[in-house]
Amino acid sequence: MLREKEIDYLRDLLRKEPGNIVARRLLGINYFVGREYFNALRNFKVILLHDEEKLDNTSMTGWTHHDDRTILGLSFLELEVYDNASGILDHEVKDYCVNPPAWFGLGRCYYATGLINKDNNLLENAVKDFQEAKKHARDLIRMPNYKSICTPKKIFVENTLKFSDLFLAEVFKEEGQYFKAFKSLVSHLLLRFVLR
Repeated sequence: MLREKEIDYLRDLLRKEPGNIVARRLLGINYFVGREYFNALRNFKVILLHDEEKLDNTSMTGWTHHDDRTILGLSFLELEVYDNASGILDHEVKDYCVNPPAWFGLGRCYYATGLINKDNNLLENAVKDFQEAKKHARDLIRMPNYKSICTPKKIFVENTLKFSDLFLAEVFKEEGQYFKAFKSLVSHLLLRFVLR
C-alpha cells in the first residue's frame, strides 16, 4: 500500500517536472523492488539519456550513473533477456570495476546461460563474478563513509553480499562440488544474521 502511494506521488511529480532525475530514479527503484522490471527498465532508460555529470550530481549520496546502468542491466536480467543484461553489465564492470551489483548480475547471467547451454566455462565465469561481487561489496561496506551512502545503494550492496554466497552454492552444487556448496550456504546464512 505504501509503495503504491509512493509510486503515485512520484508519477504526479514527474508529470509536473519530467526532468526530475531523483524522482525518476526513485520511481525506477520502486518498480525494481516491486518486481515490475519492465517499468523499472523504462525509467532507467529515460534516466540514462541524461549527461553522466548531471546524473552524478544529484542529491542521492553515493548513487551514480553506474548504479543507473546496473539497475537497467539487472532489469533485463530479471526479464530473462540475458544478451542485453550481460552486455550492459559486462560494460559496467569494465567501466567501473568496483560495482558489486554489476558483478553479481553478470554472474547470474553466466549462471543462467551456463545452465541453459550446459556450458561449464560459463559456470566458472559465474563463480569468478560472484567472488568479485563479494569482494567489492565487502570493500565498500568497510569504507568510512559507507553510512552516508543513500539507502537504496546500501540495500543493493548488502543484498549482493548476502546472495552471492547463495548463488555460489548453487553453481558449486551444479558442478558436484558439494563441500564448497555447503561452505557457501553457511556463509550466506551467517551474513543474513550479521547484515540485519
